[in-house]
Amino acid sequence: NVEEAEEENPIQRLNNCQDLKITEILANSDQQFIEIANLSSEEKTLAGCLVRSSVTSSKDFHFTDQNIAGSGYFKLDVSQTDLKIYKSAKTKIEILDQNQQIIDSVELEKTAKNSSWAFFEDENLWRQTYEITAEQPNVWLEFLPCEEGKIRNQNGNCVKIQDEASPKTCDEGYFLNETTGRCNKIQ
Repeated sequence: NVEEAEEENPIQRLNNCQDLKITEILANSDQQFIEIANLSSEEKTLAGCLVRSSVTSSKDFHFTDQNIAGSGYFKLDVSQTDLKIYKSAKTKIEILDQNQQIIDSVELEKTAKNSSWAFFEDENLWRQTYEITAEQPNVWLEFLPCEEGKIRNQNGNCVKIQDEASPKTCDEGYFLNETTGRCNKIQ
C-alpha cells in the first residue's frame, strides 16, 4: 500500500514559502520587529524559510516549527534573533525559501522614532505610519496625536485650541497668521 509506505519512509518536502509577504517593519524603536503575513487562506508552516537583512553584521534567521494561520500574521521579534536592522538608514529585508530563492524583499526607508514602515495592500504601497499594528492589518496614521489641548493645523503642526468665545488677538504691530495661528510682526 502506497500510503503505508509513505508513513514508514516519510520524505521531507522542501518548503517553498509561497504566499508569505513582509507587511510591517518596526526599526527605529527599542522593540524592533518584522511582521510576515500569510496571503493564503490555509495555515502555512515557516519551517525552512529564512529572513535576511542587508546589514553586514547580521545573520540570517532560520524558522524551525513556527506556523501562520490562514490570512494571519507572524511577528518576528528582532531582539530574539541575530538579525540586525538599521534604525535610521536603509536596510533590505528578505524572506527566502529553503533553496535561497527570494520570496519577498523590502527596502526599508528611514523612519521616524516609534513609527513603522508598513505595506498597505489596498494602495499597493509602502509608507511610514505612527499606528504600529503587529499581527494585525496595517493602519495609516500620518502624525502622532497632538497632546491634550492642541489640534493639528493644515501644516501638520500641533497648535493650541482656541476658545471660540475669545479668539486670539495679537499685540499692536502684529497680525494673526490664520495658517499658523501665531502672531507675526507687521512689516
